[in-house]
Amino acid sequence: MKISELNEEQRLQLKQDVVFRRCQDGDRFPYWSELADAGETVSDEDLEEAFGDVDFVPEDFWGTSEDEDGEAQP
Repeated sequence: MKISELNEEQRLQLKQDVVFRRCQDGDRFPYWSELADAGETVSDEDLEEAFGDVDFVPEDFWGTSEDEDGEAQP
């Protein structure tokens, strides 16, 4: 799956990852509020820059898995 095929929860997880990486570059851990606000502070362009070439699978995201038929489950 490309970024354009991800649901909102999966996109939020990636945006939180971007926040975490930015904070690591500053040699610190993110505040909970920064992670909570990631959906508003990280743009879609930021996601494309960070993950544009990645082909994702459901297992790349926490809280989702596939059932026996290959359907993603929350």
